[in-house]
Amino acid sequence: MKPLVPSTSLDHRIWLIITILFLDVVASSAIGPVLPAFVRGLMQL
Repeated sequence: MKPLVPSTSLDHRIWLIITILFLDVVASSAIGPVLPAFVRGLMQL
């Protein structure tokens, strides 16, 4: 029985999801320390 989705397409999607999650973690760790000060500045407006 053949799979519905070719394995190359599935592998590509998995790597895309992993890359997006990795970039999200890196971005949030970079922005995390800056964000509370930014929010405090907005609340003072």
